[in-house]
Amino acid sequence: MTTADVRQQWLSLVDAHVCHRHEPAEERCWCPEYDRMPRERLRQVQEEKLRLAVRYLYELSPMYRRKLDAAGIDPAGVRGLQDLVHLPLVTKEEMSASVAAHPPFGEYTAVDDDHWNRHGWMLFNTSGTTAQPRSFRYTDFAAGTAQLSRSRSTAQPMVSGPFSRQPAPRRRRPSAGPRRPTGSTAGPRRG
Repeated sequence: MTTADVRQQWLSLVDAHVCHRHEPAEERCWCPEYDRMPRERLRQVQEEKLRLAVRYLYELSPMYRRKLDAAGIDPAGVRGLQDLVHLPLVTKEEMSASVAAHPPFGEYTAVDDDHWNRHGWMLFNTSGTTAQPRSFRYTDFAAGTAQLSRSRSTAQPMVSGPFSRQPAPRRRRPSAGPRRPTGSTAGPRRG
């Protein structure tokens, strides 16, 4: 199985557990099938996602592969939530070291250059205040999940994007920003 197959399995699994994409099923509950799911079924869904998430990271992130190998963890051996305590944590210092060794993105991300070039949506960089700045590459799939989250948090139906049936609106260039009051001492404006 190729890395593209593993990525597609992961994205398909996440997508399969999204319900009522465009509007809430009820006034007080967006997705009653999940919000009111029996605990045992919820655990099954979580464990299904955990197993595939570990495999996905193992196959697509060199850093996570090394960490799992060093901990003696075979992704096929991760069976359930009880295995979470055995999974190695990754620190921002390790991510920064990865960026320093493999610029500009490091090896902690599961989005390689080929996938980014075909599906890239947004690049987010940390400020570097407490460690070396780190970049995170978000894809069109992340754009859809972000829009879905915003729709649910505001209880507004989705009107466009990857999870809707309508095309996304065209992006506008950002404006130059608000004008400063006359006599401002903030220095020259940068554009």
